[in-house]
Amino acid sequence: MSIEFAKVAPYLKDPLVLIGFFLFVAFLFARGLLTRGIIPPLQKKHGYRVLQTILLYGFLIGLLLIGLGFGLKRRELSETEERAAVSMLREEMSGNLGTAQELLKNCEVLVNVTTTVAGQLRDRRIPILPLLFPRENLENDSKAVTGPDAARLAMKRLEESGLLRNRTEMLRFDAAAKALAGTITRTLPTIRSLADSRRERYPLSTRVWQSELPILRKVRVVEVSRIQKINAELERVRANYDVVTARCIDYLEAVRRLLTPKDEELTASALAEALAVERLSMTMLSDYLNQLAASMKNVEKEVSALKAAER
Repeated sequence: MSIEFAKVAPYLKDPLVLIGFFLFVAFLFARGLLTRGIIPPLQKKHGYRVLQTILLYGFLIGLLLIGLGFGLKRRELSETEERAAVSMLREEMSGNLGTAQELLKNCEVLVNVTTTVAGQLRDRRIPILPLLFPRENLENDSKAVTGPDAARLAMKRLEESGLLRNRTEMLRFDAAAKALAGTITRTLPTIRSLADSRRERYPLSTRVWQSELPILRKVRVVEVSRIQKINAELERVRANYDVVTARCIDYLEAVRRLLTPKDEELTASALAEALAVERLSMTMLSDYLNQLAASMKNVEKEVSALKAAER
């Protein structure tokens, strides 16, 4: 029965098989020398010493092979753990990046909703609205009148316009206010759902990173500092998202309270609140949306660099 060397050769790549193969050849060669009488018989005294030496070194070689086998197996298991840890981390990062991209899209939607409501509050077809909500309140001008002063000025302009005594215009304003308040009421549950205050709908996970950190520190293809930077940027994205959603909800609720007063009377205090929240929200929404977009660019850049390093 012949054995094809091509089928056996792949197994010789294993260090233990290779060592065993050379020991087998060495002992087979020594046996051939003994059986052919090339090596003369030794006296009992010398033969005992030779046998003792062979046994001693054979025992040591056996221990060495056992230790080498355990070492190689441990290394193999370690490499398997490292590959598994890197694979899980890559999946976690991909999931977090997808979540962050969804948060950015949500922010754009929320800002769009807020600016749409602000635009409807200034509908020139309803003359009362632009008087209550002057366009200057949306501008980032430090000299603009704000807060209670802005509300008193708006109420004064409305009184001087005579529109409060115009029944037709008051009915048009009332209908527009109810329609907008109704739209806000229907929209708020969706926005609160998008806000995800408990971080259940849009979670940013670091479970793999925290649990596998001891292993990941040993992996050369993973830069620990780069992963830490990515996680920090992702947390910044989430923090900015929370600010955007909170400001959007505050603004819509303030406008709804103004348009649906309990005593059915528009008050300067309610208008002052709505104008103050609007001014603060518009300023913060713009700033935080820009910060969120910048953080997303940093995350995508770091993730791309990390993937390139892994190759």
